[in-house]
Amino acid sequence: MARYRAGLGMRHVAVVTAAGMCAVACGGTTPLDGTSAMLTTPSAAVLATGAGVTGDGSRSVTRDVVTFTLANGTFKFTSRRGELAGTYGGLVTAPTPGRPTIAMTLQVTRGSDELAGATGTLVGEGSGGFTTGGDFKLKLTGDVRTTAEPLGSTVHATVAGEATLPPTCSANNRRISRLRGEGTIPTLGRFAMEFDSEILETNCF
Repeated sequence: MARYRAGLGMRHVAVVTAAGMCAVACGGTTPLDGTSAMLTTPSAAVLATGAGVTGDGSRSVTRDVVTFTLANGTFKFTSRRGELAGTYGGLVTAPTPGRPTIAMTLQVTRGSDELAGATGTLVGEGSGGFTTGGDFKLKLTGDVRTTAEPLGSTVHATVAGEATLPPTCSANNRRISRLRGEGTIPTLGRFAMEFDSEILETNCF
């Protein structure tokens, strides 16, 4: 399995881990991982046209945009201080041509060890192969409260890693988007992350 990188910082700690970004195509029907699963077009294509001068005339550019919903997601961040875990969802916008982007919201619902009693909300945005597999990068910000720090700590993190689509399907017969990464936080040591969610606009056969 490829190595992945991620990061999560507490108390205004900014963490940036290096990872390559890749351009991914996500349009209409796409076979993945050699399986018979299929991505179905989730919404009507949005056509954007623009004119540009090319020597002796003008040209029109057509762009297709489809969206995919990541739902019923669960996540976990693990460090030597303990774990943060919860649920998440997101919307992936995939233009052709172009790189897919994501907007997501994470609800922190529990923590362990020094992070016991954790609650809070993180919002994220990024780009990568969330619905096709490949590199991804996320920026997460928000506030997390714990039993030890009930007034809360601010989180700023850049998470980079690899998205895969495992051959197994969800209980709802949908493909799974699996994000994995790990990184180093100066005051916390290594921090690993695991994200799993369903891609609503898919079917497994």
